[in-house]
Amino acid sequence: MEADLVQRANIPFRSVPAGGIHGMGLRSLINSYKLLRGYFAARKIIKEFKPDVLFFTGGYVAIPTGLAGRKIPTLLCLPDIEPGLAIKVLSRFADHIAVPAEESLAFLPTDKNITITGYPVRKELLAWDRDEAFGVFDLDPQKPTLLVTGGSLGARSINKAVIQSINELLEKMQVIHITGQKTWQEFEEEIKSIPEELAKNYRPYP
Repeated sequence: MEADLVQRANIPFRSVPAGGIHGMGLRSLINSYKLLRGYFAARKIIKEFKPDVLFFTGGYVAIPTGLAGRKIPTLLCLPDIEPGLAIKVLSRFADHIAVPAEESLAFLPTDKNITITGYPVRKELLAWDRDEAFGVFDLDPQKPTLLVTGGSLGARSINKAVIQSINELLEKMQVIHITGQKTWQEFEEEIKSIPEELAKNYRPYP
């Protein structure tokens, strides 16, 4: 997902192989091999790019990159109250950690430089206007509006439940439905079959 977003913004992108740091048996061996490959790939990129700072928000791809660049100043930005496994591992090497709330301090080393920053958002989010949003989506501000989203890549179970009930929902409200790219094609044909008089209240997006 990140690769697509970054490339659409015309920002140079290099990927690093990685696997989860959990699992057992064969899965554990495969992931360990991916992490080793990721370590050497990240080391090569770091050597070529010569970064001043490494910035991480988590995810298993951070592990090989963080280990390969452990001599470079590192900032961790915690996106959740409780850090995931990758952030917990990297917190041992980080020079500074930014957290969204005081509650996060209980999960991190006490000897680290930690700043409570809140959750950073781009300034455009603070300028949004409700009436303008109804205009952007071409929706009726007098009708109830439901937003459905299942995370960054979408969630099949949520999408399936919504599609199964979509006609009944659209009789009572307007629906903005973010399916996620992962399951868009699976539900695209069903979306097309929604009656025209109800479809005017429906805004599906991949």
